[in-house]
Amino acid sequence: MQMRIIHVGAAIAAIVLALTVARTDALAASDKESCSTTSTDVTHTNADTTEAICDASTGPPNKATAHASSLGVAEAVGENMGTATAHAKGTGSEALAAGTVGGKGTATAKNGGFAEAEGDDGTAVASSSGAGTEATASAALSGKAKATARDTGSAHGASAEAGAACKATANSNGAGSIAIAVCTIGGSSVSAHATRGSTAEGSDIAPSTCTHMNGGIAKVSSPFDGGCH
Repeated sequence: MQMRIIHVGAAIAAIVLALTVARTDALAASDKESCSTTSTDVTHTNADTTEAICDASTGPPNKATAHASSLGVAEAVGENMGTATAHAKGTGSEALAAGTVGGKGTATAKNGGFAEAEGDDGTAVASSSGAGTEATASAALSGKAKATARDTGSAHGASAEAGAACKATANSNGAGSIAIAVCTIGGSSVSAHATRGSTAEGSDIAPSTCTHMNGGIAKVSSPFDGGCH
C-alpha cells in the first residue's frame, strides 16, 4: 500500500508540473493586453505585468485605446471629446497618451522607450524606441506636435501653446541626442533634428541653438532666425 501511495504521489506531481508548464507557455504566448472604451475606465493586466489602461470616464463621449505586449505598459486617457491611443511593446516600454477638448494624443514606445503625447485641442504624436529613449509631444489650440526618438536618444516637441495653429517637430537619434522644438505663433513651423549626442533647440520666439557632437547632425528650422545647422 505504501508503494502505491508513492507512485500515485509521483504521478500527481508530474501532472501538476505539466499543467504549470502548459499554463506558463500559454501566458507567454498571450503576452498581450488591450482595451478600448468611450465612456468608462478599463484596466487589463497580464500575469507578467504587461498592462493596458484606458480612461474615458470624464465628459464622454471620448475614445481611449491602449495596446501593450512583452512587458510593456500602455495608458490612454480620453476626456471631453478627446481621443487617445497608446502602444507599448517590450520590457520597460511605457506609452502615455491623452486627448482632451477634442484633441488627439498618440504615443508609441518600443524596446524600453518612453513616449508621452498630449493633445489638448491639438494633435500630438510621440514615438520612441530604445532603452532610455524619451519622446514627448504636447499640442494645444489646433496646433500639431511630433516627437521621435531612437537608439537611446531624446526628443521633445511642443506646439501651439498660445495663439492659433502652428507646428513643432523634433527628431533625435543616438545616445545623448536632444532635439527640442517649440512654437507659439499661429501659422509658424519649427523643427529640430539631432544625432550622435548632438543638441538642437528651436523656437519661433527665441534664437536657435545647434551643438554638434561626435560628427553628428544638429539642425534647426525656425521663422525667428532662420534656424541653424
